This record gives sequence, structure tokens and C-alpha cells, in this order.
Amino acid sequence: KVSPSLIMFTSLLELDMKKAISSTILKLKLNGYIEEKEGGFVFTNKDEAVLLDSERMILKLIRNEKFDEKDYQKKVEEETLKNKYIIKKRGGIFGSILRIIIAIIIPVFSMMFSSFLDQYTLDNYHIWPEKDNHAYLKVELKNDIQKLQKEVKDEKDFYASILMVNGKETISYNPTYIRADKLQYSVVRKALFLNCLTAVLVGFEIVFWLIAAYLIIEEIKYIKKGYRVTLKGKELLNKAYALKNYLKKYSLIGKRTEKELVLWEYYLVYATLLDLNVNIEDEVIKKYV
Repeated sequence: KVSPSLIMFTSLLELDMKKAISSTILKLKLNGYIEEKEGGFVFTNKDEAVLLDSERMILKLIRNEKFDEKDYQKKVEEETLKNKYIIKKRGGIFGSILRIIIAIIIPVFSMMFSSFLDQYTLDNYHIWPEKDNHAYLKVELKNDIQKLQKEVKDEKDFYASILMVNGKETISYNPTYIRADKLQYSVVRKALFLNCLTAVLVGFEIVFWLIAAYLIIEEIKYIKKGYRVTLKGKELLNKAYALKNYLKKYSLIGKRTEKELVLWEYYLVYATLLDLNVNIEDEVIKKYV
């Protein structure tokens, strides 16, 4: 039901005038506004009020009335905008270049920040493999060590080592190693948060670069155009291309003659009437079928 010219302008942001006019004429014919007769067209009495202005311009063209290609393209452009298949770009070429630069800067900045955070976490909150059946967090910052000593009530939560003092074994607790599973301590919670954040940022680096690549391609694609396609426009184009691919790959429509296409259409009508349990013997329906 969408005007072919609007689909074309959404796709190319310009019109191939011959294709736009011929496809619109076909649409008007299929919708019953004109009929082909003796190598020309005759007009029906169907109400033209529901048609787009651009479609009415094609009817005027067929009637040999005044037709201006520039006016037609302008009208199609306005209707495509009005239907929100496209929107105007802001800033022109300078704006496109600026958006490309921003699309590059954001993942680069994110990569630099995640690299810094990863190194910072590794240097100050490194979790070592199990010792004495426990994993231990090595705390390097002086403020964190002081805070930890105030919070810890049971010194057994620190890493214990056995020292020989005067020939006797003595247990020594190291205040810079705290059990990594003791989440009641703020330093342990902080270390857990930093390690999780670093892992998430590193994992999202690929996503950031993919988004940046998509945005850059979109900007380059439309850098010389005054518009860009909206999500609604892309949905329309997806449907149009899906129909095109279906007709090319899964039908023999390209090998059929006009008469065969008419028979196919009437067969579909007949099959539909049967599905609806319509009385095929009815004289009016029988005549049509």
C-alpha cells in the first residue's frame, strides 16, 4: 500500500524518475484508478482523495496535464519525511565528520579506561590462588590496610605463616593478605566490585567497537545526503527487500506471461472463496471467477 516512489526515496534518498513513474502507474492500475485499454489508459470513477499528492501528479501526467519532474521529486521527498521514513541530518558534512570522530573516540577512551582500571586493580587488589584452602586478597594501599586492621576482629582472617623464633614455631598474621571470601570487610567488597567492573568493561570493548563501526558506516553512507533513514524507514525497506528476494528466489514470476499472471490471480481469488465457504454457483461470483 506504500507508494513505490516513497520506498525508492527511502532507499536511495533520490529518485530514478522512469522507475518511480512506471511503478506508480502500475500501483494505480492495480488499485483500480486506471484501466489499460487499446494501448492506453482510461480513468475509473474511483475516489482519488485517499491518494498521495505525488500519486495524483502521476494521474495528471497520464491525462497529459502539466507535470514537472522537480516538483514531483520535491513532493515525494516531503511525503517521505512526513511519513517519518527519513529525517533531516543536522550539521551537514561537518556534523557527519564530528559524529564519526565521536564514534571513534568513545571506544578508544573506554579501552584506555578499562586498561588503566585493570592495571590498577591488579596492582592494588590482586587475588592470589588458594593458600591454606583459601583465596587471599593482597592489599597494597596504606589507607586500605589501616581500614582493614580496624575492621578485622578475628586475626585468623589474615594469611597466617609459621616462623621460627628462638627455636619455637610462631604463627604470624600478615595484615596485607585478607581472605577474599570475607565480604563483611569494605576492602574485600571494593576489590570484588573493581574486578567485576574490569571484566565487564573488557568484555564490552567488542560491543563498543561494533556499535562504533555501525555508526561510522551509517554516517559515511549518508555523508553527502541531507537525510538519514529512520528505524521506521528501515523496517519498510526490510519488507520491500524481503518481497523482492522472495519473488526472485522462490517464484517463477520472471518466466510467466501477463496472461498467466492474470490466471494465477483469479485462481487465488477462487481458492479464497472456497476457504470462506462462499457459494461458487452464485451467478455474480461465477461470472467473476
